[in-house]
Amino acid sequence: MRRRRFLQGALAGLGAWLGRPVLAPGARAAPQEGSGPDGWEVLEAALDRLLPADGDGPGARDIGAADYLRTTLNGPRIDPEDRDFLLQGADWLDDAARKEAGAPFPDLPPVKQDAVLTTIARSDAGDRWLARLLDHLFEALLADPIYGGNAGGRGWAWLEHRPGFPRPPASKTYPRLAERWYA
Repeated sequence: MRRRRFLQGALAGLGAWLGRPVLAPGARAAPQEGSGPDGWEVLEAALDRLLPADGDGPGARDIGAADYLRTTLNGPRIDPEDRDFLLQGADWLDDAARKEAGAPFPDLPPVKQDAVLTTIARSDAGDRWLARLLDHLFEALLADPIYGGNAGGRGWAWLEHRPGFPRPPASKTYPRLAERWYA
């Protein structure tokens, strides 16, 4: 099965479950502003539940996970389908929160947020969306802070990791090198 066809099927199934259509692959999506929470607010709340600040280590906010995600999704080298899938997921998650718990996802108490996340993880598309969000969360935790996550090296400090040398200068980060390679 081709990837595009698989994504179309997954999106259609998730849309049926949510009771609303979802964007076709390739269509531009962005977190919406309006009567509900901003899409980035939903994504940040989801990241906080996936890596909460519980006193045992840094939370998603501590490492700048949302900023890292924003930088990554706005980068020139991300697959547009992956970007749309992640951004559309914020709307899906908020719709599921309203449907299941009666309030926007960021406004729910942690136990209800966890219940909504567990519910969406039961669908193939929801499971894939959470997996992609976790991928970016781990990158934000472990990447060099020059890429926008791991603020202050908190992820490394928590894991007692000493970064190797030399660390990349700003002129030799992946996005800068890609600009030169693809120019």
